[in-house]
Amino acid sequence: MCSCGATAIFAWIGFIIINSAFLGIIAWGSATTWPLGLVLILIYAAALLGAAFYIERRIGTQGEENVDQEAEKVEGQVSSTAQEQQENDGLAGVITIVYLLFVFAIGTVGVFLAINIFGCGSDGSFSGGSGSWIEKENIPQDVKDYMKNNTYSYDSTGFTYFPSSGVTWFKSSFSDGENNIPSGQYLMSVSAGKSPELPPVLKNPGHFTEYLNSTCVSGQDYVMNSQVAYCSSDGLNVELAFNATKDIIGISYMFVSPSLEDKLWIVAYSNDSSGNIIFSVNKNMVTEIHSVKESFDSDDGDDSCEDSEQQSRKISLMTLFLSCIPVMITSSVLYQKKNFIPSMVLSFYVGLTGVVTTSYLSLYPDFPNDLYDVIRWWLAVSGFALLCLMSYLSLTKKITSAVMSWGIFTFGVCYFAGTMMVVEIIFSFNDGGDWWRWIIINVITFIPLIMVGISLGQMFLLALGAIGLMMDVFRFSLQLRIWMGDSGFFPIIQFVILAVFGVLILAMGIFVRKGTGEIQKNVYKWAELNLGSSKKVDKKRDFDESSPVSTGLEIEVE
Repeated sequence: MCSCGATAIFAWIGFIIINSAFLGIIAWGSATTWPLGLVLILIYAAALLGAAFYIERRIGTQGEENVDQEAEKVEGQVSSTAQEQQENDGLAGVITIVYLLFVFAIGTVGVFLAINIFGCGSDGSFSGGSGSWIEKENIPQDVKDYMKNNTYSYDSTGFTYFPSSGVTWFKSSFSDGENNIPSGQYLMSVSAGKSPELPPVLKNPGHFTEYLNSTCVSGQDYVMNSQVAYCSSDGLNVELAFNATKDIIGISYMFVSPSLEDKLWIVAYSNDSSGNIIFSVNKNMVTEIHSVKESFDSDDGDDSCEDSEQQSRKISLMTLFLSCIPVMITSSVLYQKKNFIPSMVLSFYVGLTGVVTTSYLSLYPDFPNDLYDVIRWWLAVSGFALLCLMSYLSLTKKITSAVMSWGIFTFGVCYFAGTMMVVEIIFSFNDGGDWWRWIIINVITFIPLIMVGISLGQMFLLALGAIGLMMDVFRFSLQLRIWMGDSGFFPIIQFVILAVFGVLILAMGIFVRKGTGEIQKNVYKWAELNLGSSKKVDKKRDFDESSPVSTGLEIEVE
């Protein structure tokens, strides 16, 4: 709980209100004209820096005065009152956040310049592509009105039934390691007495649309790796109604003509041009396109526009040098010059992650879809490495507790999220066949976080591990329901399971609370003997004990 004094409380409230005002005016200025938005961001950054300097003078040069006063005694009494120290501790936490926002403002300026100066278009705006799709004149007016008013209807139940064959199509999570089919949402088919199967291997299926005597559904054909639409009248015989070209990356929706009932209309989009691409399919499954691509490279257009790959590379490079690297440099300078401001750990890592992201996009601008894989592996690997580094620095007493808290918060979250993304836990949470993922995530993430949290006295790591255990309990409950099927007694069984696991976790928490002090003491003694612990860090560098991220379980190592 916060032990802030009155001044610190009002400072926090005023700080939040002022930041909200600045963010609102910056958004307005950016929407009006980007140079105005840029000026407002610079004013905001200057205001943050001025506020930080003012608060530092208020508490006495980064808190050094109060730390010194703690050691000074006059006739057995501390010269500064407990209330003044409490006020200064709260204001020190404000300074930490103010400097963090200042660094992020510097990074925002770089991104703002990269997009608006080096983006496509004479006005500095970024088009995101090399052209725009324009509707042809051969689209019936009622179809135009239908799309403009968004009045298309679809079946939102997630399944459709074919009475003639007794087959049901539905959407479900699925994976098949033997056939190299990754986990995801697929179109499934089931009939009485048979196991669910894949009619076509259709990933991320859209809504079911009734067309004449058939039911149609769109999605990504996993085998052909293209956007398609399949139709069937009985769920058994499937006909390919639409197969998009490689530049089509998604189908927004499908609908039947309001008046011309013999046509199925498909609205799609591409990755290199703006605007909708409109197709129609007749009852003979003949496709007609009703959009034409208008290039920006025409004589009347802006010659400064480039193709999407070159545009992505240019903006990524400019973001790298104008935003990511300056954020890292500013964080390092403030950390060294301002008595080790703990929040700079977070801003430095954000800048470093930006360097990785923009470097990849600069080298491979034509593979933006692979960026997700880069980010998830980066978070997992870097989070693990930096958590190990923070643990070592803590055991050897080469880091302040405030910096340790921010480091544990930053790298703990990154490692937790990164491993969850790598193992694909979230996307397969309801998938009964992927039990092995849960074994892996417990072995490499949940259990190690709990063990390290206990050993170092870091409550935040314990909280992440506890969240993982909670996910385990609910996943086990879900798995049990899959095994049991639709049983009327399952709610009672689920109640018993959750209650038992809840009591076990509570008992584990009590055990950890009682034994953690002795465990930590032994761990730090081992580190002192084997890792060569240095002398305890200078208390003048450790003034910010009230940082927003809790240090966790506190111990005194003798």
